[in-house]
Amino acid sequence: MLTAAACVAIGEFCNRRVIGWLPDDPPRPGRKLHARPIPLAGVLLVPTLLAWCIADQAWLALTAIVIATTIGFEDDRRKERAGPLDDGGLDWRVKAIGLAAAAALVAGAASDPLTEPWFFAAAFCLTFVLTNAINFLDNTDGVATGLAAS
Repeated sequence: MLTAAACVAIGEFCNRRVIGWLPDDPPRPGRKLHARPIPLAGVLLVPTLLAWCIADQAWLALTAIVIATTIGFEDDRRKERAGPLDDGGLDWRVKAIGLAAAAALVAGAASDPLTEPWFFAAAFCLTFVLTNAINFLDNTDGVATGLAAS
């Protein structure tokens, strides 16, 4: 937990004071009612997750995290540059394929698809649905971060 807190603190400091590398979530009509742009800082927890995966030699989980993070970060960067009427972001098919690949890697780490196809399918579906649910919550001004912290 201290490592995660340090990653967030250092990343946020660098974003505000040094380079400004995190994409911002600009205010928009509808669900984005905050007063000023908010940095999308979920990527700051990734070094902690990667360190855990490397220490545990969880290579499939590590690859899934890298895929999901890359898709999310690029999607957020494109949305930041979008116009007021343009949603921006990656095409939904690119996101679906990438997140399906990440879910398959996580399910493959939990079971063997050849010997346990039903368990693999259940793990795949659960991972895919939970990933999208967390992303949906995160689009509500950082609710996912609050849930992860509790």
